[in-house]
Amino acid sequence: MGSMDRQSSHSGFFSSFFFLMASSGLLSLILILFPHHYDRSRDLPGVFPGQKQHAKLLTQVELWKPLPAQSQGARESLRYDLHDEVSKDQESSDFAISSEDLLAAAMSRMQNSGPDGAIAMLEQILIREPGHEAALTELGMIYLMEYQEPSKALDYFKQVLMNNPGNQVVISEVISLSYDGEISTDISSLFEELHQKYPEHAGLSLGIGQLLINQQQYAQAIPFLEKAAASSQMSSSLTELASAYSQAGFEDKAIVIHKKNIRLKQEHVAATYGQKEGRAGQKELFIAQADLLEELLRQGKNEEAVSYYQQLGREYGAKIKELNPDRAMKQGSDPSVSRTSGESTSLPPEEAVIVVD
Repeated sequence: MGSMDRQSSHSGFFSSFFFLMASSGLLSLILILFPHHYDRSRDLPGVFPGQKQHAKLLTQVELWKPLPAQSQGARESLRYDLHDEVSKDQESSDFAISSEDLLAAAMSRMQNSGPDGAIAMLEQILIREPGHEAALTELGMIYLMEYQEPSKALDYFKQVLMNNPGNQVVISEVISLSYDGEISTDISSLFEELHQKYPEHAGLSLGIGQLLINQQQYAQAIPFLEKAAASSQMSSSLTELASAYSQAGFEDKAIVIHKKNIRLKQEHVAATYGQKEGRAGQKELFIAQADLLEELLRQGKNEEAVSYYQQLGREYGAKIKELNPDRAMKQGSDPSVSRTSGESTSLPPEEAVIVVD
């Protein structure tokens, strides 16, 4: 009897102690000082000691603890169990975690604990918002990069493109998957379906053209790339169009497109002079000029290629002399070659804009 009284007394003491700690905020402090069990609270923005829903959020986050390596079926079963628990908990709570907070938490979980916990969070977002583009994209990337399941990744990418055919990140990933023979037919069917739904979309046309180039169907790629190039926002398609023209045997058209691409990039550099964007544009300009030189050499127009290279050297040299006389004296008339070492120097600054006739 005395033992039971002591146990009851101890129980009452600990209950009272626990209540005092909780009411004074000490419990939250202990959770922070000893995070080995509750450190997942850091995955969610805005969680701090004393917040009304602190304990509630910790309980929710605890559901997404790292999952052990299991078969695909077991992993999916456990994820759905997690979804059910989280859904019930959120329905009964007056404080719902936003989809954007869940997305941020999923990315944190991906970095710290691996993909399984991240997938549980991302799919929870899709329960609320089935078309959430960022969640769909991240799920596709996880299945592609972490689990090497391109078919499942394609399922998520397809959902993205059906709602936003201009998502160039996802289009690029889908095109890269076209080298996988097992799903190449599915990818072709996807682009056909997208084209029927969005026949005039420039970004989608660029993606279809790139896919056809990868499949060495150059003539078929041309009309799609022409449509993309007709949009002022799709100037990057000019490089692909020039390549398609060249490979399809339209060599003169390829030269014309290369020169047009260079002019557009010159205009961009001039318009963004002195800005970070202009410096990046200058690099793209040099690539475009190199593409033209390569095309001239590929066509056997060696004299024209040499003449163009010399033109670039003279004009660049004049620009360097104007902007930096000391550097011009070191490099002489050919700025691409160092007088002291005879080796190629670094790319010229953004101010050196070479005009192509």
